[in-house]
Amino acid sequence: MMPEYNSGFNAELKNPEDDARLRVGGDPFVHQFLGEEDGLVPNDIMAVSATAMLDERVRVAEALRPLRTSVAP
Repeated sequence: MMPEYNSGFNAELKNPEDDARLRVGGDPFVHQFLGEEDGLVPNDIMAVSATAMLDERVRVAEALRPLRTSVAP
């Protein structure tokens, strides 16, 4: 008897199943983003999201820059 987590299988049952599926045939969701040499080929959503995330990191880094500069005694 195994406990239920969030109306589904717990990690002890789900992880081995996922690992076996990835070793045997792979995940079809992932394959749609792989190029000929297994390089990532992003779709529009991934590209826009990555750009937004990196722009936000730049904005935060610029805001924190004055806090990182050393103050001369």
